[in-house]
Amino acid sequence: MTGKRPDDDPELRALLDSIGLTEDVPETPESARRAEEMIERVMQHPRDHEPPRLAPSTEPVRRRRVGVRRAVVAVAAACVLGVVGSLFATLWFGAEPAQAQTPPLLRFSGVDPTELPSGEPAGALLRGLADRVREQAPPADLPVQHLVLSAWWAHTDNGNDELSGTRTVLVPTRVEVYQHPNGDRRSIERRGPALGLDGRVSDEVGSWSDVPALVDETVANDRGAEYPELLPEDIERLRNKIAPVSDCQPSPGGCILGAISNLQLAYVVSPEVTARLWEVAAGEPSIRSLGTTTDRLGRHAVAIGAPDIDTRSSRIVLIDPETGQFLGSETILVAPDSGYEFDPPAVLDFTALVESDRIAKSDVPDDSTTTRY
Repeated sequence: MTGKRPDDDPELRALLDSIGLTEDVPETPESARRAEEMIERVMQHPRDHEPPRLAPSTEPVRRRRVGVRRAVVAVAAACVLGVVGSLFATLWFGAEPAQAQTPPLLRFSGVDPTELPSGEPAGALLRGLADRVREQAPPADLPVQHLVLSAWWAHTDNGNDELSGTRTVLVPTRVEVYQHPNGDRRSIERRGPALGLDGRVSDEVGSWSDVPALVDETVANDRGAEYPELLPEDIERLRNKIAPVSDCQPSPGGCILGAISNLQLAYVVSPEVTARLWEVAAGEPSIRSLGTTTDRLGRHAVAIGAPDIDTRSSRIVLIDPETGQFLGSETILVAPDSGYEFDPPAVLDFTALVESDRIAKSDVPDDSTTTRY
């Protein structure tokens, strides 16, 4: 790639045009060297062995942790280097990553960028979003729920001796979920190369080295395929069902937002149920409006947040301001913790909801090789 301009290579020019990169990007000797190094590592990432299979999990959305503590370096979430980093993330996720070369903490219009997210009470905003989402068309009357998620999840090893401290890599992951009406939930996870603390592809060997690049599993969903649609219609009963007060102390707001995120990232939730979920959140004063932002897929969003259940982090939920639909969820470290390798504020993880729809059974990929539990 060094020394070659996009217009000299028709295939490269077409690829850059397809992702909206229509102007030449200045190249320095240092950026060229680092770009070549990153590409070489990506191409040489070892995937020629058969790693052990993962234990099954009934949790449809989960933060990846190995060892004693979770951790992820915020700078790694900013992706890799310049245009090459943006291109790598674009190819992996299938969409241009927002703010790929900016600080990893999203910027919110209603919050001073030098301060931790706080904001104003979100009750009125959420009630307005509930009204908007009720105006949206329901999902197609088809049997299989289909979701696509784009996420960055951490893998952490706690050192086995004094010389090797806590080590963390960040693994970009794309998840496709197929929820069948009989309760079978199929999850196909595709992982990119692990990134080290410097944001580059990591050659370091750790527990993450045994995680397959592709996992295709089918498990029984004990809650049933239509769980969200069977939740109580009464708002108070709904809150007690998804986030019981006794289980949500001392941070009920983060508990509610976590429960809503888990539902939206595991099921195709109808507009009516989504509206009721926003009404539940509207009734909790600790949930605050953070203003508008651009999410990591480049989508305009309004943000709400609250202290998480562990009190050292905050849960952020992103919502489409036009439709009232859920867009994604993030967790931000907001208080010092000796178990982490960095100072707050820092992004611990994020998951973006790319697609949420219903499809015909004939549109589900062949499942002859899925591992069933």
